[in-house]
Order: sequence, then structure tokens, then C-alpha cells
Amino acid sequence: MIGEKQRQDTAENSVGIQSGRDTNINSGLSTDQMRAIIECVADQIPKYAAIAATVVDSRLRDFEERIVGRFSADSNADTKAFEDPDFQYLLRGAQHAYARSGDGDVAEQLADLIAERSRAKGKSRKALTLNRAIEVAPLLTENEIAELSLAFAIRRVCFNGGQSPQALGTVLRIVTERLLPEVSIEENSYIYMESLGCGKLSIGTCDLTRALSGNYKMALSHLPALDTIVEPADRAHIDSLVAAGLLSVTSDQRVLQVIADQSEFVRAVEEAGLTNERTVAVFNATQTRNYEKHEIIGALKPWYPDIDRLFELWDDSPLKHFDLSSVGVAVGFINLRRTCGFGGDIDIWVK
Repeated sequence: MIGEKQRQDTAENSVGIQSGRDTNINSGLSTDQMRAIIECVADQIPKYAAIAATVVDSRLRDFEERIVGRFSADSNADTKAFEDPDFQYLLRGAQHAYARSGDGDVAEQLADLIAERSRAKGKSRKALTLNRAIEVAPLLTENEIAELSLAFAIRRVCFNGGQSPQALGTVLRIVTERLLPEVSIEENSYIYMESLGCGKLSIGTCDLTRALSGNYKMALSHLPALDTIVEPADRAHIDSLVAAGLLSVTSDQRVLQVIADQSEFVRAVEEAGLTNERTVAVFNATQTRNYEKHEIIGALKPWYPDIDRLFELWDDSPLKHFDLSSVGVAVGFINLRRTCGFGGDIDIWVK
């Protein structure tokens, strides 16, 4: 109560507090104590700096050997790039990045990107894309590197060997088995990649069933038998369409459309100088039905036992919403080549 007397007994070295109103108490270190700690730490800085300098020197020598070795082993890498000021600036940034991290995987990634960059001339989109990829790669964790590589492999690549379930299952296993343990389903991982310009999270969805069936129709579609389409068009006409590259016949005598759009198919027939009298009938007769999810899993599982895991990670993570940028493509391409020997030419995707 106001005016009421307060009385308190305290022991030695204790603190007594009395208050008739709200009380704020700060019981941290005193100014003198903080100064003493700061001065003590400052005295150790030269020792730490000497240790750090030794570590940095060692990492720079290691990075130098990796770069020289990479250029010596790759006949396509252009050593004349070292005369370019922009390339020198890029190289210095890569040295700093490895000196800070000391991560061997980062060094390998940078060495591959730098070798690719040496082939890009002038201020081209490829050169600028690889410049940015070299800046971004050291900022990515193993999760993001794996996610970019997997997104690139599934969304942007159609492996030439994947023309049968056996071949497709085998190539997917080889390409993805080292990536799956590192792929994260956390949205923050994809938001982080988006902030670095590696891609963007879109509203649209590309689930794994759609991605695989769209790229590998011959392996993952119900194709009409050749003898079933002779009815709307005689065999000679079908053979002429195959010879013109407008239809494809598999080894088991099934037919695959090369052009999926009807109007484009009709136009291609006319441009090939073939009769278009039965073109629409042939197009309708050669329609395929893509495999559904359970059919894809059943077809590929004998050669890719972990195919269920791939579907689970892709369809239950933001991967199905993540559209790669050119920078994301460059990083994913380089890592895919390093981890599974992918033999594509980056010029196909980064121009």
C-alpha cells in the first residue's frame, strides 16, 4: 500500500531490492568486466591469424593443384582463358570460396565449373551463367546440390538409352542412387535455392509420373500394334510415314508417334510430300496411353529396386514445383557429370 513502510534483512554479499512500483533489473557484467574479456580475446587474435594463414595457404595450394590437374586432363578446357581479366577475377573469387570452406567437394565442383567457363567466349549468356554458378556453388549445401542435380536429370534430360523399361530403370538407378540420400523434403531448402537464383517454386506441378511418361513414351506407354493400324491405312502408306520419320516402329512391331500434336503431324505429312488423305485416321489409330504411376513402378522395379523411394521423394517434396534457372541447370549438370559420369554437353542447356 502507498505509504506502507518496507523492511528487509540481507546477508553479506547478497543483493536486496525493494520497490513500490514496477522494477527492471539488469544483472549482467559490468563495463570493466566486458572490457577485460574483449582485451583478453584481442591478445589471442595474432595467434589465431597465424594458424589461419597456414590453413589458407595449404588450401590455396590444394586448389591450385586441382585446377591445373583439371585443365591438364581435359583437352576441351581452354588455357587461354587465364589471360582474360574477367576469368582472373572469377578465379580469385573461387580461390577465396575454397579457402573459407576447405570442402573437397566444393573444390571439385568449382574446378569443373571453371573448366567449362574457360570454353565460353566474350560476354555470352553461357559465360555469365557459369560466372554466377561459380559464385553460387560454394553457398549450397549437399542437400541443394543433390536437389538441383535430380531436378535437372528428371526435368531437363531425356536419356537416349531409356527406350525400354530395363534400359530406363538401369539408367535412372545409376543417375539417382547417389543423390537420393541427400535430397531434402524441407521447403526451406528450396526457398534458399530460390534466393540464390537457382530456380523458383511455381504454382504448377510436374509429378514424377508426368515427367517420366512424357520423356520416355516408348518405354512407359501402351503402344498400338503395327497390324492394328493397317486398317485405316495400307502398309505401304505406314512404311512411307516411318521412312519420313513421322512414325517409329519398335522391335516388337509397335508404333510410336514422333509428333504428338495432330495439326503439326498433318503439316509434317504435307511437308514430306506424302498423301494426307488418311492422315487424321492414322494419327488417331496411333494414339498411345501413358503408364500410370503403379504401372511405371511395376515396369521399372526389377531394374531399379529403389524406384518407390524416388517417387516418394519427388512427389512429397517441393521438387515437383521447382523450376530450374540457367544457373541451377549449370550446377546440376556439373554435379551430375561428376557423380555418375553423365556425358551430355552443357551447351545443349546453357546457351
